[in-house]
Amino acid sequence: MVFGIFPASGGLGGGVIDTLSSFNSAILIARKPEKLKHLEAKGATLRQADYDGSLEGKFEGIDTLLLISYASFQDDYRFSMHKKAIDSAIKS
Repeated sequence: MVFGIFPASGGLGGGVIDTLSSFNSAILIARKPEKLKHLEAKGATLRQADYDGSLEGKFEGIDTLLLISYASFQDDYRFSMHKKAIDSAIKS
């Protein structure tokens, strides 16, 4: 099973990553994947993306996705960002 974390380099994503013991079959998606470069040696696959950009194809090959909430107090905008990510994940 391949799991993914998006976004993976923020506070919550980073906290989740810190608790993982293995990165085999992990796809970490971050705005700045270079922050996670050290995890490639542990088996992680890194991809670049953020909520504000295109998510097309970013979730390919992921069986289970941990989608971390978009940081915004504007509920309508946050909803639209989540919907875009979920629709992209379903399409993948």
